[in-house]
Amino acid sequence: MNREGYEPRYRELEKKLKVVLPNAKVIGGVGRPSSFEVYVNGQNVFSKLQVGSFPDQIEMTKVIIDFIKTKQLKEVGKVKPGCTIM
Repeated sequence: MNREGYEPRYRELEKKLKVVLPNAKVIGGVGRPSSFEVYVNGQNVFSKLQVGSFPDQIEMTKVIIDFIKTKQLKEVGKVKPGCTIM
């Protein structure tokens, strides 16, 4: 996984998830250009292609934990500033 330097962002999210979900299996891979997609148990919980920015890592972690607990998907409201797809 290293499309356009996205690997550090993936590793940052992985690290935050492992702190609160130490047994989580976190997998990354290279996909479509400009994409940063997050899936939990096959369900897409975040799409950079749809939102236009990377997720805020702390909020993304909260959304994932909440999704695992409740099976209800909440929108990631915070995104990283300065990353816009035109």
